[in-house]
Amino acid sequence: MPYYPAELDSDDEGSIEYDWDNDSQPDLDDDYMARTMGHLRLGGSTSGVPGTPPPRYSSVPTPPPGYAAGSLDFVTCGLTCNEKLCKDGPSDTTMCTYCHRRPKVQGKDQCGQTCADKAKISCLLCKVRPKNGSYHFCGKTCKGIATKSTPLILEIAKGHTSYDMVENKFKSGWKGSSTQPTIAKIFKIIESEEFLKPYDAYRKRVGPKENYLYHGTKRQCQLGVSTTNLCTSPSCAICNILKTSFKVEIANPWGCFGQGIYTSSASNK
Repeated sequence: MPYYPAELDSDDEGSIEYDWDNDSQPDLDDDYMARTMGHLRLGGSTSGVPGTPPPRYSSVPTPPPGYAAGSLDFVTCGLTCNEKLCKDGPSDTTMCTYCHRRPKVQGKDQCGQTCADKAKISCLLCKVRPKNGSYHFCGKTCKGIATKSTPLILEIAKGHTSYDMVENKFKSGWKGSSTQPTIAKIFKIIESEEFLKPYDAYRKRVGPKENYLYHGTKRQCQLGVSTTNLCTSPSCAICNILKTSFKVEIANPWGCFGQGIYTSSASNK
């Protein structure tokens, strides 16, 4: 299994126009996974390793005839359990969040330095495979699962390359004299195709250059605190922005320059 170097992340994984034409991990494509996920190897042995905890989801303990031992290493037995892992997380929270085979080191999320290093460049959805280069996901399977329920809010673990990238941009973009606030959490928003198609069309017309801008808003729910589910309140600004994207006609009319969408390249504004 190849591991990709830590790079600045890209939002292209949700794009239509700039989709993954060169997905370098074809073993995660749906048709391939459907054929191979049953050929599961756990613990580096076809018969299991004494003292190694079982996987947190269903598995095939003995590979079927014709399986080349050591060629594959999946955490789940198939697409159904893979999607369950992505949506619900592991059933045993005491196990390493990357390999799901060994207990966490006390006070850490992984079982050791090897898994800790791999977790820094892991897929933001399944968290058990390296993300595909500058994309946020490991392949088209996780991308497909993520885009089933948009808008989707994914918390990024501290120490992940995506977290570090956003944190560094926020800190370098702080232009005020006041003390920088401490970042509590960082989330990745997976948008719907309805929002991305016009965005891609505009980007194609004006060129691929994109700027990082900041928009401050309010919320009336616990989004980002105790839940990643959007609320149904018509007056919760953040949840409605995530549902409808930015629309001038429903923007707050009491801004300094009237009704509009206010953004800034400075993170303190």
